[in-house]
Amino acid sequence: MKLGAALDLHGGEVVALVGAGGKTAALWCLARELLPFGPVVSSTTTHLAIAETSRAPHHLVLDDPSRLAELGALLRVHRHVLVTGQWLPREGKVAGLTADQFSRMVEDVQGGGISILVEADGARGLSVKVPAQHEPAVPREATHIVALAGIDAVGRTLDAATVHRDALFARFAELSPGGLITPADLARALAHPQSYPKATRPSTRLSIVLNKADTDQAREMARHTAAALLESPVIERVVIAALSRDDPVSESRVRTAGIVLAAGAASRMGRNKLLLPFRGRPILQHVVDVAREQMHEVVIVLGADEEAILQGVDLARTRLVSNPAWREGQSSSLLAGLAAVGSTCGAAVFFLGDQPGIPGELIKALMDCHARTLAPVVVPRHAGQRANPVLFDRSTWPDLSRVTGDQGGRALFDRYPVEWVEWGQPEDFADVDTEDDYRHLQSRDT
Repeated sequence: MKLGAALDLHGGEVVALVGAGGKTAALWCLARELLPFGPVVSSTTTHLAIAETSRAPHHLVLDDPSRLAELGALLRVHRHVLVTGQWLPREGKVAGLTADQFSRMVEDVQGGGISILVEADGARGLSVKVPAQHEPAVPREATHIVALAGIDAVGRTLDAATVHRDALFARFAELSPGGLITPADLARALAHPQSYPKATRPSTRLSIVLNKADTDQAREMARHTAAALLESPVIERVVIAALSRDDPVSESRVRTAGIVLAAGAASRMGRNKLLLPFRGRPILQHVVDVAREQMHEVVIVLGADEEAILQGVDLARTRLVSNPAWREGQSSSLLAGLAAVGSTCGAAVFFLGDQPGIPGELIKALMDCHARTLAPVVVPRHAGQRANPVLFDRSTWPDLSRVTGDQGGRALFDRYPVEWVEWGQPEDFADVDTEDDYRHLQSRDT
């Protein structure tokens, strides 16, 4: 998978690269990948090694502020232009742009579908960094902040040889200096409110790239780190990568919402099936529990018998949505649920409230498949028969919101590529529509 696709970049954004463990490699990687979408400007607000400047087709040095007027013409010729401050030969570097210079540059090229990539942090070549109070130097125009960290820091000693700002990392991670860094420590340090989340604004996306995941062990450590990072509602996605490779990304993991559809009247059953007991708990409770266990946030859509469900089911740590239009069919609940999902979620899994046997392992398999493929739709299947629950990538949500009547997301299966997750336990998908279904469900415990 390409890095730009893994970060959901399509051109025309202002992307600030911060952190450590591969910022410059990410800069050039994204510059190559975004060129098909339009011209690219690369830049820095800190310093860049002189040796790196030759990697761009053209380098514009703003030793005179008036030279910024040349940028438009240069982009038409070269398509990718590196823009920096003056030469610093004694340091072997070029200076970064000031905030005013960067703002003027963005203003000059805005509206032309031009991507702007800016290295906005320094890390002294180390694998991990957390920012001091005055850092990072993220321009206010940034639409997407990408914080990098080398996963090779996991298992190493927390000291100045591994981490830039190691004392600050220790405080953020709640780890003693000299201790061994774990995936949870790395996640706590990166997600701390005074770490990279502080650089975000309401309209700014924040993603984490865990670089140097070039072995099975490193990728496994990265998955554990990603799981902890995505508990933060500020972080949109975590990319697991080895930027030294041509196809650098192995997984792109996003915050995923669980939407439990529990608004119907159960007309075929003739009574509230969601409150019927199964293994000592209401049927709906089983669905809610697995959703809470696996998802980053959970939305429960209620309608018919709302008061009875509120009294009979533990819905703590969920977001409740009342659907007054539940009689219009399942699509109304689908729309109500999507509207309640947090802005940083990149996918949603739709649970039916009457499927109490859905295992957490299946939900994890759907999310793992999405992380590897970024498929728009991920569907479980047994013996050629599709089943629920289904995962929908955020890219499908506008079309999903236009579905009408008593149907769900299956209306999109012919419009988007579908990835199938084969599942060998058909009884896990059992739902309860009739009294016979309920008797069969109960018989599984005998």
